[in-house]
Amino acid sequence: MTARHSDVYWASRPDSSDVVRDLLARRKRYRSWMERSGVTRRALSALRAYYGWGPQGLGDTTQLGTSGMTGEYTEMAVPEFSGLVEQSFAQLTANKAAFMAVPKSGDYDAQASARFADQLLDAYDRDSAVEEVEDESTLIGLLCREGGVALSWDKQGGSTLGLDGRRIIFEGDIRADALLPWDVTYDVDARHKKDLRWIAFCRPVPRFDLIASLETTGNETPEELQRIEQLVARIKAFDEPTDEFTDVRSFLRGGRDGQSDYDLVPLWELRHLPTPALPQGRLVRFLDDTSVTFDSATAGVGYPYDSLCVRFFEPSKVVGTAGGHSLVWDLLGMQELVDMVATAGATATSASAVSNIWAPSGSNLSVRALADGLNLIESTVKPEPLHSIQLDPQAMAFAETCRNWMQRRMGLNDVSMGDPTKGMPAQLAALLDAKVVQFWSRAIKSLSRMRADVRTDIISILKRFADAPRMATLAGKNNQWALESWNKEKLALVSRVAVEPVSAVSKTLAGKLAMADALLERGLLKTPEEYLAVKSTGKLEKLTEWQDMNLLRIQREKELLRRGVGLPPIDAAATDAALMVDPEALPVFATVEGEFIRPSIVDTPWLDIAEYAAVMASPEARNNPKVMQATTDAIQFKASLWRSMPSEIIAALGGYPPPPPGMGAPEVMPADASEAPMPGGESPDGTRRITPPKPPPNPITGEQAPAASDVSQPV
Repeated sequence: MTARHSDVYWASRPDSSDVVRDLLARRKRYRSWMERSGVTRRALSALRAYYGWGPQGLGDTTQLGTSGMTGEYTEMAVPEFSGLVEQSFAQLTANKAAFMAVPKSGDYDAQASARFADQLLDAYDRDSAVEEVEDESTLIGLLCREGGVALSWDKQGGSTLGLDGRRIIFEGDIRADALLPWDVTYDVDARHKKDLRWIAFCRPVPRFDLIASLETTGNETPEELQRIEQLVARIKAFDEPTDEFTDVRSFLRGGRDGQSDYDLVPLWELRHLPTPALPQGRLVRFLDDTSVTFDSATAGVGYPYDSLCVRFFEPSKVVGTAGGHSLVWDLLGMQELVDMVATAGATATSASAVSNIWAPSGSNLSVRALADGLNLIESTVKPEPLHSIQLDPQAMAFAETCRNWMQRRMGLNDVSMGDPTKGMPAQLAALLDAKVVQFWSRAIKSLSRMRADVRTDIISILKRFADAPRMATLAGKNNQWALESWNKEKLALVSRVAVEPVSAVSKTLAGKLAMADALLERGLLKTPEEYLAVKSTGKLEKLTEWQDMNLLRIQREKELLRRGVGLPPIDAAATDAALMVDPEALPVFATVEGEFIRPSIVDTPWLDIAEYAAVMASPEARNNPKVMQATTDAIQFKASLWRSMPSEIIAALGGYPPPPPGMGAPEVMPADASEAPMPGGESPDGTRRITPPKPPPNPITGEQAPAASDVSQPV
């Protein structure tokens, strides 16, 4: 163990073995902290109760047992605890939060990169089991105070690219691992997870795959070859050491201790961020201080990730520490009492539910002569029991009280448990459901933050390592599948992944039903499929896909105009031919390569013209004739396009008819014949009378709105 005050920062020591020994000393302190705080005992009790063995491991929900000095009690375990945990888990994971990739800027390329990132993350959720790992970590957090997700770049992941000698070459891919609290070590003095500068975790890896990764290339020195041979021998003989968590591991593995006879070994990984004390950061993989398989400092490379890439879900917090807390631990004592009452009831039933038959000694009556299941008692004197064996009603009432306490502690009610009161109004059911969501708001925030951070880490790792072209099966928001080639360049303009703000009530079933009904009443849902999609998923992306894509097109065209890029060159011959057929035909553009604004019949001029005008309003654009000319041409063409668009297309796109061609500057004319203007346009009272034009008629009703009142303007 290192001295309390060392002259050298422990993680900056040049020898990998020294770093591992210092880390193992911190690991011992971490284990002691978990023992003193009761985390190990409580987590083991929660795991036992959840998997049907009772908090103390003395019951079995799958069968009745016996206990007592001579087996006089019929032992019974009730899965009340696991039912509440499962309901809470469903409450947290049934409704997934909405995520959005955040672009680094507002330009078209960044937004397109963010849209691709959204689709790629959906593919990882679907094909790489990221969501399953997050759900497992959520369950771990409920039972064991905190569950972690560790992300890594796995060189042996993804598709195979070929063979290099005897070694298979893979394209590499993201690896996600769910972490139990005893699989992790971090600084116990940290006040929050965000303050952590280093973390270590272990995951099981195949023993001989680890050995195969150490194969020589033929360029090693004799010393390096000897070191590799010694390391291979240690990996083959490695057995997991015993520590304070051996009982937990033994329970989860079904009673098995150690791993020397099995293929998997626990590979530890130390991740240290770049800090002033360790500018390059460090990544070390090892089994123990004598079996270090990789050290970034020895390899001459820096820390490979942008963060620790280990994210946690915590149902609650232990204030002042980086540790979490689980609400379900408060149920363990009440679960023991429920099991105790269940055992008493089972014992009473076993002892008194079957009638006893008395016969005097020496009678010829035998058990075989009685019906199966009856008890035969032979004695000289007939036994006279004071009263039959029965369960105290107060015990049953107290057990029911404990069940209610357990349910209230988890913030659940009859509606959330699927047993609403008969005739309960839908509004009241929605309110009770929303109350459960509010109770779990802290856990929901922690889970949403973990999911968003996991996706940010995925994007960050892919941006660093996904060099070679890769294929991904992407699903657009219209559920159209496509196989697309990509590499890290397509993610270069994505900053992070954020959680979209969504109302807590809208994530409940009652909230989704109310949302679908409101959209249906307002006519925003056109087909039964759209109604069912909103009702089942609560998502509106399919309804707004066209609007989103159109706004993205406008943004792209504005960027082109700011660079002075406008419409394509006009094909004079094709335009002349079109004008011969239709004198009001629009110009025909030449088919040329390059960046241009390429209009189409489904553009939205009523939106485009105002957005183009915003480009011309910029002081920089006013000083750039190229920008002004390109923008002016685009506005004039969009105005002509608007006037030529069929009315049914305008209506389908949600637009409105263009202004009449005659609407221009107001005509100066007398207000009436008695006030003829004087020479120069003046009226006798010295004012100029202006009659404004009438507004256009309503295109839907045909009604003509009255003109505004005449306005007298001073000369």
